Amino acid sequence: MAKLLVKDDKYDKKGMLFALFKADPELLKHVYHFDKVQKKGFGSFVLKNPPRQPASSFKEFATEDSVRATLKAHDEEQNDSFETHLQGLFYPEDRLYLFIRRASDEDLLLSSNRIVHGHKPD
Repeated sequence: MAKLLVKDDKYDKKGMLFALFKADPELLKHVYHFDKVQKKGFGSFVLKNPPRQPASSFKEFATEDSVRATLKAHDEEQNDSFETHLQGLFYPEDRLYLFIRRASDEDLLLSSNRIVHGHKPD
């Protein structure tokens, strides 16, 4: 803390955040939320009715087939002759990651000593 003291009682905020992140990245969540509570005030509340919960989990809902169907519908809606391809879908730590490839602009690629016409992937 003493190293991050700029003058009198002022601290280097970014330096402190990086120090917290280095110690444990999860600590930043607590600092951010505490800062918001102090700036905005806080009042707890309870919902009159509990929120609606779907019968199936999001992991069961967002399958490769449903994502491919959504991408196909998007391609038809865009109607620009480009195709969208699902490269991968996985759930590390219960978070959805999608890798989608879609051509965007016409481009030239050099292959050894010749030019190949194609599209730049987005």
